[in-house]
Parts: sequence; structure tokens; C-alpha cells
Amino acid sequence: MPCASPDLVLDLPATPAAPSLARQAVERLPLLPEQLPTVTLLASELVTNAVRHADTDRPIRLEARVRDRRLRLCVTDEGQGFSAPANPRPAGEEGGYGLFLVERLACDWGVVGRTVWFELRGAVR
Repeated sequence: MPCASPDLVLDLPATPAAPSLARQAVERLPLLPEQLPTVTLLASELVTNAVRHADTDRPIRLEARVRDRRLRLCVTDEGQGFSAPANPRPAGEEGGYGLFLVERLACDWGVVGRTVWFELRGAVR
């Protein structure tokens, strides 16, 4: 399980409000101030993907684990799962950059079933 023993567990509605609620929750974690913009951006991207692609009204689960100055954040939805795209869409097209940003900004990330997770080292006070 990508986020075993999480410090934060939050079920979000599968609505356009979910990314904002995710950002608000992440802001309460003991993050270094300089890491907060990156963490909130990546959390928002994963939750946005879940809202957009899950094709369900079931809640989206956000979990975060803080250990040894590391943050691991996981987003799980009830969709069919997917294979991660290698590149974003061509310039000018909407969407397609969320996982590209995760790839570029996170120390590590992955997909396990219907859960997408990322990890940032040195992000926690």
C-alpha cells in the first residue's frame, strides 16, 4: 500500500471543489514553507485527474504520510485505473500536464491499482 499508516485521511467529493479541499488539507501538514507550493500543486493535480477521469460519484480518498522529513501523498479513486502517459499533450491543448508535473517535481511517484502517489524528500519540518 503506497500510504500505509497515513497521518491524514480525507474523503473528497468527486466534484470540481475537490482540488481546493485537497489544497486546504495539505496546507495543515507540517511542511517546510518553501515546499508548500509544490505539494499543493501536485496534490491538486492528482485530485483533479481523479475528478476528471474516475467516472464515478464515489468519494476520492487523499492520504498523506509524514516520516523522516518525507511526505508521501496518495490519491485513490474508484475509476478503472490507467496507464500513465509518457508526455504531456501538445502545446495549446488543455490538460495532460498533471502527471508530467508530478514526474518533474516529485522525488518518486507511481501508480498502484487505482492509487497514484508521489513522494517528496526534505519537505517536512
